[in-house]
Amino acid sequence: MIYILSLLLLILVSYLEASFGINWDFHPDSIYYIENSVNIANGLNYENLANNLYYYIVYLLNSNITSLVLLNSILYIATNSIIYNEYIRNNLKYTKFEILLIILIILNPYRAHLAIHILKDTLIIFLYILAAVGALKFKLPAFILIILLRIASLVYFLAFIFKKMRTKIIILIMTVIFIYLYQNYTNGLFNLQTVDMKFREFDNIPNFMDQGFAGAILRFIIWPLLLISGGFILFMPNILVLPIALSSVLIQIWSIVKFKKPYFNFSIIVTMGVFAFLVTGFTSFIRYTLPIITLIPIFINNKKNV
Repeated sequence: MIYILSLLLLILVSYLEASFGINWDFHPDSIYYIENSVNIANGLNYENLANNLYYYIVYLLNSNITSLVLLNSILYIATNSIIYNEYIRNNLKYTKFEILLIILIILNPYRAHLAIHILKDTLIIFLYILAAVGALKFKLPAFILIILLRIASLVYFLAFIFKKMRTKIIILIMTVIFIYLYQNYTNGLFNLQTVDMKFREFDNIPNFMDQGFAGAILRFIIWPLLLISGGFILFMPNILVLPIALSSVLIQIWSIVKFKKPYFNFSIIVTMGVFAFLVTGFTSFIRYTLPIITLIPIFINNKKNV
């Protein structure tokens, strides 16, 4: 059933985007991949492959938009199937309402949107889920491929290492110190003080750039809470981000139904917070943290709701 629903959603999102004039080149990254994959792929070697693997994938598929969208669509459906099977495998009894919530959370229209564009996010999410719940023989290859696609993906795996409270506090402090030193004694990953990453006119979430390092700390604290609760929609009430907010709200409803409390997992929030520290645009923050959001249903299902 999840296969069919995923396919139908992809078709629906494609139709709606075409109706609104949203074409394959809606994302600047898509244009860059298509126009530059040949030159970049020809210059790749084992030393510079990290963070650039997707250029080689685009090159292998001859920069064919249809082939690349088809690959993403297959990966989107496969990811949904893996997550859904995690629920079935646990053999828990769900009410019809709970099953509906599960399906709606898994489908995630924003992920469907990314899947029909020339972007590496869908592949990263598939590999991240595979590394989280796949067979042992798939975990290491998935981890390596994720790093080759996006070096910053190392941050994603923070979500797995928080257990005891003492460990949480120590790693949180170490994370803050690392980011501070990295930013002040190197050029910084995104040159936080000068680059405004608000690439969409509807991105109205305060980024506190005028506050310098203190502003980055504010993003670290505030942005994950806004995203995981869906509260960001109050600051950027735009139809394009409404599905993202609804997905977050559905996650909270699911957690309340199953555990009688909202979902605010420490490891998830801190992991998201690192990306909030590193980027200065909320829409960019959403894309970077989407793999983590996709993992949340599995965390909830495994009762990692602390």
